[in-house]
Amino acid sequence: MLDFDFSLLDNKDFKEDSVRGYNPKVIKRGKLGFDFGKVINCVKDLIREKNGATFDEISNRLRQYAIDEGILIEMGEKYDTIFAIVQEYLKFDEKSKKYFLVEFDKLKELPKIPLELYVVSYMNKCAKEGIKATFDEICWGVLNHLPKDQVQINDNEMILDILKRIAILNKTTGEWKLKTSDPKLFDDI
Repeated sequence: MLDFDFSLLDNKDFKEDSVRGYNPKVIKRGKLGFDFGKVINCVKDLIREKNGATFDEISNRLRQYAIDEGILIEMGEKYDTIFAIVQEYLKFDEKSKKYFLVEFDKLKELPKIPLELYVVSYMNKCAKEGIKATFDEICWGVLNHLPKDQVQINDNEMILDILKRIAILNKTTGEWKLKTSDPKLFDDI
């Protein structure tokens, strides 16, 4: 089992309390910044095609997938984390030096990533890329990239409710910023 590494969170001031109660594996998957279910399915398809796959075969398939999807840079920066998570869903056979799917196929049981983590991830991306994180921008950016059937949405939870809980609105510019552990006097002006 992997230990949760809070250094994966892009915003160094983001409070750990905000993600308390979530499965660390879910948090890691959510912080990768792309649809991890598709990565798992890519590996799963390869193993089924070849009736097992070596480390090199999996690496080559993941590299090709990243190139095709335009996420090579993002995946490359986090490859160790990605492969560690992928390995949790595979069984390694010492004799053949190949990976196989686990017998009960727990790949179908991937935990859903909470909507809040998608919002946090997108806000971190906006901060990194210098994009003004207005409400419309956040909604468009998050909703436009949500993977089907892999999002956990609490009853009647709206993006605005999440933002009010984890971020501060600058009333002058309309920009939202994640709350920090050291709030400033004029953050919400």
